[in-house]
Amino acid sequence: MSHSKHSISLRGRKRLPLKSLAGFEKHHRIPAADEEAMERFLASIGGQDVGQDLDLFFKKLRDEFRYKRRELEVAGPIDGTGSIHSPDFEYRIHLRPDTESPESVIWERSVVGLSSWKILLTEAFQKIFDPHLSSVIIELSEPIDTLAVIDHIEDLGESDCEVDYDREGTWCDIRTSDLEAKMRIMPHQILVDGPVAYSTAELMENYWQLQSRFLATVDLPEWCTKA
Repeated sequence: MSHSKHSISLRGRKRLPLKSLAGFEKHHRIPAADEEAMERFLASIGGQDVGQDLDLFFKKLRDEFRYKRRELEVAGPIDGTGSIHSPDFEYRIHLRPDTESPESVIWERSVVGLSSWKILLTEAFQKIFDPHLSSVIIELSEPIDTLAVIDHIEDLGESDCEVDYDREGTWCDIRTSDLEAKMRIMPHQILVDGPVAYSTAELMENYWQLQSRFLATVDLPEWCTKA
């Protein structure tokens, strides 16, 4: 199996009261049960908050990675989003509607376009992003045979492992009693969700342990396995 194109990214989400946004005013009416209307509403009132977030992370990236001004390209705030492109990765912020609670807003932060997964384990990266990221997402160009993975796990019969999946096997969730992170496998994506309190290093260690135990028979890119 050839995985010529692949990527690794990280994501974190935090729910906050909608009224905590600096642009929210008393006369504002919150759109009810309309995700598109809420997106527009957040775009109209979230600019100041996104701008402050970009200012904060711009300074952190300069202080910890010692990037020069010319090495950091800032875009936004625009429509509730913003980004900072650095030589090693891109940081993104997005204010998203909370589909479970119209009174809340989801602050979604992500790091994409990593030049190397080893950056995740540096002190500078962890100092900046550990409090904000709780998921690792691995995208693969060639599909994983999820049915074969499910069968492999069930054949192992490990008592400390739980596996869940849909009837067509388009996804499967793997959870073990000794690890707090959960791994979801889909044909083109592996997603590992960990507790908010996890560090980036802990998140990656959980992924590697799950990968070595349950995906050993899957041909993954070299960078997806621990050296």
